[in-house]
Amino acid sequence: MKTPRLRRETNTSDDGNYSLVPVKIGTYTLAVEFQGFQKATQRHIQVEVQQQVKADFILVPGSVSQSVEVTAVTPLLQTQDASVANLATSAQINSLPLNGRNYTFLAQLGPGVTSLSATRGLDQSGSFVANGLTTVHNNYILDGIDNNNDTVDYLNGAAYVNLPPPDAIQEFKVQTSNFSANLAVLEGRS
Repeated sequence: MKTPRLRRETNTSDDGNYSLVPVKIGTYTLAVEFQGFQKATQRHIQVEVQQQVKADFILVPGSVSQSVEVTAVTPLLQTQDASVANLATSAQINSLPLNGRNYTFLAQLGPGVTSLSATRGLDQSGSFVANGLTTVHNNYILDGIDNNNDTVDYLNGAAYVNLPPPDAIQEFKVQTSNFSANLAVLEGRS
């Protein structure tokens, strides 16, 4: 199945900064051009859930017919923010054994995260404790929408409202520290 190609354009500010938001997860090619300069391109730029990706360009004087192509690789160290997070791709979600096909059990694989002991059924729902905070501090977001059960469901033992099957999840991210105001502790993309 071929992925559809979409094209988005933006202009830089006077100081050369630019921003493309919102952007869906996926792999992108960025091209920059300006009259009197060679066109510059960066391919294979990977965007994941709630990730800020930085792509810098240096335009070289030249004719428009000339172009420079930069092949980018994923940096070993992400420097856009100081968050601590664990990301699971759809292949990992579908490969790992999940209790009751509940993808929230993947949160327990992240740094600083531990499962709950038998506490009113919450241990069976995939609930977790991150960095010593209680479960009431967990924030569940699904496709950018609040997925929190504000009244703890002791009957079913769930702190989330909707639990899609793992096959419907494209990416899953657990962020345990230094998250910004718009980031969630737990986010799934379907």
